[in-house]
Amino acid sequence: MKSFALLTSVAICFAVLATACTQKQEGALDRAAENTKDALDMRDNEKLKDAAENAGDAVRDAGEGIKDAAKDAAADMKEALPDPK
Repeated sequence: MKSFALLTSVAICFAVLATACTQKQEGALDRAAENTKDALDMRDNEKLKDAAENAGDAVRDAGEGIKDAAKDAAADMKEALPDPK
């Protein structure tokens, strides 16, 4: 009897977690409304969302800069090495 109660409680916990993890599927109309609100600065928590977008852009730009620096360093290393003849 105790194992049945334990199994039932575990199953309920998994069911609750599974429903909590599902994401809302938004359609084209929802995306258009969100983009319009974004353009007009009318979204809920607009400043927070803008800050998150700016942070994402900054990370992307930093990644591009690191990538370019790595390419430049590789080219410099190639030039610095003696020609193997």
